[in-house]
Amino acid sequence: MMFVGLVWSLALLVAVAGYAKLVAPDYTAGALAALGFRWVRHSHVRLLAVVEIAVGVTVIATGLSSAVAALTLFYVGFTVFVVLALARDTPLSSCGCFGRPDTPPTSAHLVVNAVSAGLLGWVAATASRVGVGDVLAEYGSGAVPIVLSAGTTTYLLYLLLSFAPSRLPVVLGRASS
Repeated sequence: MMFVGLVWSLALLVAVAGYAKLVAPDYTAGALAALGFRWVRHSHVRLLAVVEIAVGVTVIATGLSSAVAALTLFYVGFTVFVVLALARDTPLSSCGCFGRPDTPPTSAHLVVNAVSAGLLGWVAATASRVGVGDVLAEYGSGAVPIVLSAGTTTYLLYLLLSFAPSRLPVVLGRASS
């Protein structure tokens, strides 16, 4: 349970991103089309969004290893998307992750997604239970700091990935704008 707050943060971040895609699928559909996935439609993005929300909520609610493994797959997919976008130097105005314009994929996205995939894969493989019930059973009211840190970390990651990327150095030879 050492990383439970971080796992919850990553699950909540995916659920928030899913909600954003559900409401505004244009940016994700556009980003995928720019990478060559022209067959992706708004309905596909919305379906992906619903699954993201379901997986994020399930990880937090149950902490099942299978749910954490599914969350890991999302972060692996996000990592692959960012690597493709950066390696191809695809001019994207948005990665589509939070349904916002002007958030192109950057090295910050790459690092956050790759590290998250690794951490989540480890948590899923070690069968650590990270659900709300598990945490409350182990920590009782001592779980409050975990919940607060998860919320704070989610917000900070959202800010990093939504607003700060254009101000961060970019790897793979692409300059920030």
